[in-house]
Amino acid sequence: MGDIPHFTVHDLRRTCRSLLAAQATPGHVAERCLNHKLKGVEGIYDRYDYLEERREALILLSQKVVNIVM
Repeated sequence: MGDIPHFTVHDLRRTCRSLLAAQATPGHVAERCLNHKLKGVEGIYDRYDYLEERREALILLSQKVVNIVM
């Protein structure tokens, strides 16, 4: 991994979650983007998949990543 001393796939998930928070993606949508189940009572009662919201959040994130890489 070049100059990175220690790197795991989980680091990508952590970075993704942080970038989603930075772009003001609601927490419950960001957690579903990472395929996490909602916790507690919310997870029991909220069965909505947030597919469209996740799509929008990940499109915004991909545009941000393209700007960083380019």
